[in-house]
Amino acid sequence: MKNVKTSFVKSLLGLVCLLVPMCAMAQTVVFPFPQNQGVPIIIDNVHQTPFQQQNHFLTFLGSFKPESAATAKAYYDAIDPNKSKRTFVEWLVNAGFIHDASEWNPTGPQTVIKDPSQHGYAKILADSHVIVLNAADLGFVRNQFIRCVPSCTAKNPIVYTYLENYPVNPFAEFSAGHSGFPIKTGFPTQAEATAAIQSAVNRPFGSLTSCSTGDTVLKCSIQRIADVAFEWAPPENNPTSKTRYGTTWAFLFNNDLTETITVPASSGIAGASIPNFANPNDNSLTIQVGDPFPPNLDFRGFKQHPGVWLYVSWW
Repeated sequence: MKNVKTSFVKSLLGLVCLLVPMCAMAQTVVFPFPQNQGVPIIIDNVHQTPFQQQNHFLTFLGSFKPESAATAKAYYDAIDPNKSKRTFVEWLVNAGFIHDASEWNPTGPQTVIKDPSQHGYAKILADSHVIVLNAADLGFVRNQFIRCVPSCTAKNPIVYTYLENYPVNPFAEFSAGHSGFPIKTGFPTQAEATAAIQSAVNRPFGSLTSCSTGDTVLKCSIQRIADVAFEWAPPENNPTSKTRYGTTWAFLFNNDLTETITVPASSGIAGASIPNFANPNDNSLTIQVGDPFPPNLDFRGFKQHPGVWLYVSWW
């Protein structure tokens, strides 16, 4: 039975790797694609800036149409018609990782439990927990949890998983003696990786005091960047159905310790410019308060959900 469970968890991690950008190859494809693959050429070197040319691979829907705040809102309304999971805490309660909102600890160490009777503050009910260092592309440490209903060995279980993203770059800052990962060429050193992983386990808030400059837009911040959640579950309007659908969710971690799928005024990203791939000559698009959170995964710009995940899932 243990081997069956282990095999299932490995398979599940492989599935999550497709739907959440955890794999190197999901981020290393260079446009334009060969036409014989049936993918249209979307790079226009004449009318697009170098910045725009580098961001298509995390941008498009299956129809090759750019995502926008409007399509992201429509997506969330489709997968959450009752608007009952618009904050990360609401999603965690619905998925059963915590019993109620009072048990959630947004920062600091927490305990993984297997028995629901042990529910309590800063405790997460999960079947599996793993720390992943993404040292091939985005440069995050991912603190990931998996839960299955009724169990991971049951036939056709409902699966919930989420991950917290933490930066590595403050521990590998762009200075003498450091790797500069992920901006400079190469990988983090063993010491840098160990420090970043331990930091993610402790779930810090604020900045690394020993960091002098940092090498990305995050500077020396070591707090959580964002939360990504995934469900393999029946449709919201038919919870007893044996059919399963994959849905993804992106929650922004704010300095006031709230975590939402929309951009609040306190986030600091409202007003940031967004490339308009539908019209490369239009530089007027900006993030608005109340827009669905568009993750800036590669430090090249904000890209709307769910296309930022769905496009990656093809590879």
